[in-house]
Amino acid sequence: MNAIDCLPLIERAFQAGCVDEDVIGDYDEVLVKLGLKDITDISPKTIKATGTENPISLNFTTSPRFKQLEKLNKAQQKRDARRKRNLNQLGK
Repeated sequence: MNAIDCLPLIERAFQAGCVDEDVIGDYDEVLVKLGLKDITDISPKTIKATGTENPISLNFTTSPRFKQLEKLNKAQQKRDARRKRNLNQLGK
């Protein structure tokens, strides 16, 4: 059977959610594999949440490593300000 002849059936299967997109890709990727669409014609894909995670909840500002780097940065800024203040006082 020619896959292009079955294209309406393939499209309906995708619309019904009967195709595991992790294995075959989405409908646009199938069209690319069949040579009916160019890879440059499809839009970039977004990562779909599985329902168990919340991809938006990832917050780097609460990680311990970020907090440590933030403290080091503030300490460096204080040292720089102190050095600048001392140089200004010496110059007067």
